[in-house]
Amino acid sequence: MVGGFTSSMARHAGLFGHKLTVPSVHVTGRADMVVPRRDSLLLADRFADPLVIEHPGGHVIPGDRAVIGPIAGFVARFSHRGRTAQAPSESGTGR
Repeated sequence: MVGGFTSSMARHAGLFGHKLTVPSVHVTGRADMVVPRRDSLLLADRFADPLVIEHPGGHVIPGDRAVIGPIAGFVARFSHRGRTAQAPSESGTGR
């Protein structure tokens, strides 16, 4: 998910009875006029261990190292999950 809002929490209260344990990254701009910083932080608070990245800009995620670096590190933590087991050798021994 690229974005989300907590404004509908009352309608979906059952979904927020406990903190979500799925890994999450939340990027918020201190000058964001589309989604207020407070709303972004409220959403991040619904997760058990969120990575929150704040930047001085608005609603656009900047491409500078201070923002992209932590996002890349977060994604890299999961890169091994897509790998499959090594195929057995042609000799059939599996070594």
